Amino acid sequence: MERPDEYEFITEFYDVNNNVAETIAHISSSTFQGGNQYILGTDNILSGSMVIGNAVGAGIEMAGFSSGFIRSVGYEGFLSASQGSGWAGFMMYSGSVLPNSGDNYDGVGLELVSPGGSGSLRFSTNPSRFEVIAESFYVGSPTSQFISGSGGSIEISSSAFWLQPDGSVIISGSITAGSGYIGG
Repeated sequence: MERPDEYEFITEFYDVNNNVAETIAHISSSTFQGGNQYILGTDNILSGSMVIGNAVGAGIEMAGFSSGFIRSVGYEGFLSASQGSGWAGFMMYSGSVLPNSGDNYDGVGLELVSPGGSGSLRFSTNPSRFEVIAESFYVGSPTSQFISGSGGSIEISSSAFWLQPDGSVIISGSITAGSGYIGG
């Protein structure tokens, strides 16, 4: 039902013996606004699909096909999105979803994929995977330990070890190999 919409109401009246009375009530051209749709309770199931958005073919889809997922409308899986043959987007899933996608979606997962896969994050429990594809990254704290990479270089720093972007290594303390020491 589209809202607002015009409706016509006719009411017939019956007596105790189920005979139609001569009087009827008639209301024409009534605007019916309707109320918001809501789901109440603790044991409801969404077995179809519901889209959140302001246009057809755009927004976020929640679905209960083969289990459950929330995804960008049009997102068909990590492989097609990262290869550029499918739409970029995101998906959170639980169970076995998108069986025809070419990806193995069993378990629980989260995916975020940019167009052509130039930037993506993929986490899944089956198979166990944590994958980040990015032109640059930074993990850690700038005042203590970190791992960073950009421009084809990587830098790792901790309390006694520093791999610099030019390939130099600075180590505080001793280095052991097997039963001996390196460098004296």
